[in-house]
Amino acid sequence: DTPCIRLHADGTADTLARNINRKVASVWFRSMEKIFTAGSGVFIHSRDAPWVEQAALPPYFTFRVRGQNDNDVFAVGDRGLIAHNNGRDWRTWIIPDIKSVTSCDYKGRTCVAVGFTPETRAAATVFQR
Repeated sequence: DTPCIRLHADGTADTLARNINRKVASVWFRSMEKIFTAGSGVFIHSRDAPWVEQAALPPYFTFRVRGQNDNDVFAVGDRGLIAHNNGRDWRTWIIPDIKSVTSCDYKGRTCVAVGFTPETRAAATVFQR
């Protein structure tokens, strides 16, 4: 009965889920008020609330989650997925020429994402929010 993920905060342990076949590839948080994870699904944990899988997103593997604030977060993943959360809703884009978006960083109003095409060539995209 091993947890999928365990986060330690303020001397306490918290688990994402038990006995599920999920992978976690990335985590991002600004404070312990809200924690985002990416991998086999995007999950958000708010203080005093359980982990919630973000069902509004396509069921693609996500490699990276990065943000600037709890209401300003990007997640990127397979099939050219780029998704933005505004604190309430997700908006998603699929970049058709990219097979997987494997990493991103986010500063100001610009998200730069990198990955590879179906021909395994390097790809980068600059996204203005």
